[in-house]
Amino acid sequence: MKFGFKILVSLVFTIILFGISRAENINPIYLNEGFTENQIYNIKVYTTRALNLVLDAQKALKKEKVVRKEVYSYLDGALFFLNEAGQYSPSYLIKRQIEATTKMIDLYPEEDYTADLKGIYISIEEVAGNLENHDYIQNKLNELLSISPMKRNRKIYDKLDTIRYTIKISVIDEPLAEARNFIAVAKDHVRAKRYIKAQKALELALSPLEKLAYKENLYIALTKEYVYKAYNSYYIDINIAKRYLISSIYSINKASYLSSVENRDLILGIRNKILKLGNKLEKYSTAISGTGYKIKETAIGKEIDGLFNEIFKDLNEIK
Repeated sequence: MKFGFKILVSLVFTIILFGISRAENINPIYLNEGFTENQIYNIKVYTTRALNLVLDAQKALKKEKVVRKEVYSYLDGALFFLNEAGQYSPSYLIKRQIEATTKMIDLYPEEDYTADLKGIYISIEEVAGNLENHDYIQNKLNELLSISPMKRNRKIYDKLDTIRYTIKISVIDEPLAEARNFIAVAKDHVRAKRYIKAQKALELALSPLEKLAYKENLYIALTKEYVYKAYNSYYIDINIAKRYLISSIYSINKASYLSSVENRDLILGIRNKILKLGNKLEKYSTAISGTGYKIKETAIGKEIDGLFNEIFKDLNEIK
């Protein structure tokens, strides 16, 4: 209870600290792009349902007489819900857009796919904070956009196919993949009547499922999005950047409260750096406003960018 109270006090303090009164008229649409709380909710719902079915399968495997059909139904249900959860990962839409574009190229090889590539580009930028290889993907797409008016579609097809396999949101996609793999292994063991090994495989599936159903991973992903958007907006409109940082404090506080032992100190350190960054933006608010991108060439801009880079580095250490 005390810990929850401390979080509440911290949130109120942070809002005052970042001068929310000056940012309160910002259109909320700016704060709703990319990865959202709604996606977090849906991923939690489906991974929790999958977790329950895995636990049901474990119970069924411990019965004196194992009914394989019953165990299969639980495991198939768990895999179904994990696939549903995967559709709410920020990477899902981008992969499906790339897949659709390559199919279109196959069917209509003489068309101009510039508009399709621009759509993929926008989708990538909306979740750029969580793409660890964002710069590589962005550069490759820019190359494709430069040749798309010439309809060099075979090259576009090949490059898009390569890009698709590099798109991954580690804190979400890796636990989902791990859980799927362990459940698939368990199914193989059940089929071969190796029930003890099946139970072991399902025990291993619990950890990645819990990361998404209960622990910090989803809020770390949300924090990345907010911090990245603050980074890309502070030199355009500092009040928008402040709003993003306030939102990042809300999400990092949730991550801290839910954090595993191995990540707790790192997450608290990230939180402190975000607070420090908020103080700097408040301190330099007048100096930054109206300067545009030129602020990045000054000592103030380099100091702020340095803090952002420290936060990004720490966030990317959490898996």
